Amino acid sequence: MNYKIQALFPISLLLISCASTPAVNRDYIIFEPVGLAYENYEVSIKEKRMPLMFANSFKAESCTEYSQLKNNEALVENEANFLAAQSYVVCDTILAVKQADQNFNLELATVNVGNVLAEKLDISSFRSSLAKKATENSYTLNALSQGTVEVTDYTATYETNDWYYELKVVARVDANGDGAEDWLVWVTDKAKTGSYNTLISYIAYDVLNNDRLTLNKL
Repeated sequence: MNYKIQALFPISLLLISCASTPAVNRDYIIFEPVGLAYENYEVSIKEKRMPLMFANSFKAESCTEYSQLKNNEALVENEANFLAAQSYVVCDTILAVKQADQNFNLELATVNVGNVLAEKLDISSFRSSLAKKATENSYTLNALSQGTVEVTDYTATYETNDWYYELKVVARVDANGDGAEDWLVWVTDKAKTGSYNTLISYIAYDVLNNDRLTLNKL
């Protein structure tokens, strides 16, 4: 089993490259808000967002400021900051698409993405409310939910009276130029009562050649 964990180019370099962003084949960007943000890339990266606090009193209020801080300063972990961070998930995503846009000759495979998410994604590979429940032999959303997952073309959702958990592929790209299909994935993990509510962006590499997919932070 070959797990591929590869770093993206420094995001700050992407912010200063290419004054204009070419239109991307819509087949690659699945989620409409991501497509719109990418089409208006220069506006999106400068747009003012909710203040996001980092260690040492650093603060981001745009994708540009966020990208400069995220790899050097720890994110302050509190309820208000977790909510603010959700408005920066699109920043991570369009920056990853920006890096991959020169590789859009990728031929997309005919596959039900939602089924792959439910059946092959290792929930223990990233931080979430379900991660601690995973074992070596029971680690997919299908296994952990005992088969009560709702699947669409690009999502896998597990919902109970108390909890909502969703895996969503928002773009299919070749992020690192190796010719293999990679997925940009948003994970929604929230309690229906109480304050726990997270939305985080990840990437899964070489999704069609691995039987056990892992998520890596952007």
